[in-house]
Amino acid sequence: MLYSVDSVYKETAVCDDEGRFQLQTDIKPYRLLVQHISYTTLSVVSSDSVLNNLVLEDKAEVLGEVVVKAERPIMKMRNGGLVFNPQTLSKARLLATAFDLLCETPGVQSFDKETISMVGTGVTPTILINGKPSTMSATNVLNYIKSLPSNRVKEIEVNYNPPANWNVKGTAINIVLTESLSDFMTGQVQSKWQNKHADSFNENASVMFSKGKFSADFIYSLDYGKSLTEKNTWIKHDIQGETIDLTSNTKRKGSTPYSHNIYVGLKYNLPSNQYLSLTYNNSLTPSGKSEIVSYNSLLGNTLQSTQNKTYLHNVSLDYMMPKGWRLGMEYLYFNTKQDYTGYVINKHTEYSQYQRINKYNAFLSGHSAINKSWSLGYGANYTHTSSNSGQPTLKSTLYNEDYAKIYADAEGNILNGKLYLRGTLAVDWYKIKEYKEWSFMPSFSLTYNIAPQHQLMSSFQTFRLYPTIG
Repeated sequence: MLYSVDSVYKETAVCDDEGRFQLQTDIKPYRLLVQHISYTTLSVVSSDSVLNNLVLEDKAEVLGEVVVKAERPIMKMRNGGLVFNPQTLSKARLLATAFDLLCETPGVQSFDKETISMVGTGVTPTILINGKPSTMSATNVLNYIKSLPSNRVKEIEVNYNPPANWNVKGTAINIVLTESLSDFMTGQVQSKWQNKHADSFNENASVMFSKGKFSADFIYSLDYGKSLTEKNTWIKHDIQGETIDLTSNTKRKGSTPYSHNIYVGLKYNLPSNQYLSLTYNNSLTPSGKSEIVSYNSLLGNTLQSTQNKTYLHNVSLDYMMPKGWRLGMEYLYFNTKQDYTGYVINKHTEYSQYQRINKYNAFLSGHSAINKSWSLGYGANYTHTSSNSGQPTLKSTLYNEDYAKIYADAEGNILNGKLYLRGTLAVDWYKIKEYKEWSFMPSFSLTYNIAPQHQLMSSFQTFRLYPTIG
């Protein structure tokens, strides 16, 4: 209550649960202020001793929009490897394919935008898709990821000492693809033009479909155009005190009318995180041409023209079973033929050569947890390769190659997850022609997470030297 004339404070009262209050005063007239945190203040000037109902109006306060911002880390540690998020890699510019993402991945480099290697070592890594290596050559795997849209990539894992169930040696990169959680159908079309002294083109179309437990991917890529390179070499040889100058010039011209790459992937999800997937991939070059013109100050002129045909077909079946077991099978067929004509040291030469490969692979792997920090892995892998190569006018070179491996590993972390350890014991068997050999192949890796941006990694691996095919 206030004095009505000068609004000087006089007395205060608090309402009870039903909104009633009482003030003792002989001031008339008076000014009454009624306040509540959720309502508009009411001012009443009166001389009455009893006031009837006082009604307060709601006070609406509009708060400013709250925006919570968070940044994804560029890299995180998992199972002794480095995991990169594609969204953090593609902030600077538009990356259309999975290969473009790889080129932007820290620790991975590409000087020619055709191949990749690891920074500092120059080693070409093995590329896996969803933790599964392929029987295809490194070139064909790169061709596949060059046609794979970047929005299909969920994670990129870089591991310098990969786990045994990856079935690879040395540095490996695992591209993890996204999984659809709802029904959808989407497509993407890309076109690429490149000029390196000659024009080359790539057309790419992809369609992704998902409905219920079934999903399907289809990718088609078409390459065509020409290539042109030139190399000059100057050499000085010191022979018995005499300096000899050698020069050479080599020009290479290539022409590919059409080269086709097709990928089809089918997947059916089963209960309890099980699934069955079937993939088919091919690379077809019905007609390719190249020409090499070389001049050497010692040997003279060389001219070689080549016509080639290459066909590759690859099909794989993958079954994720209950309790962490995984079974897979894969078949690859490769057929190529090259016809050569030209002059070598001013002498006419003409010959052909071919190669046909049939390759079969099967694997079984399992995984079980000991506790929250430690787990066990185990499995087996078998590969059989049959090759037939040579020249039509000569005896063919035939050989069969067999490789088998069984392994067990343990992995886990201590020191509140800062120190990660993994040890693997593997026994493999290799046979080609008359050569047979058993080998014990242990490996060990240690990763210490000093800070989110700093990791210390150490690894030990065992490699086998394979005999030369004679």
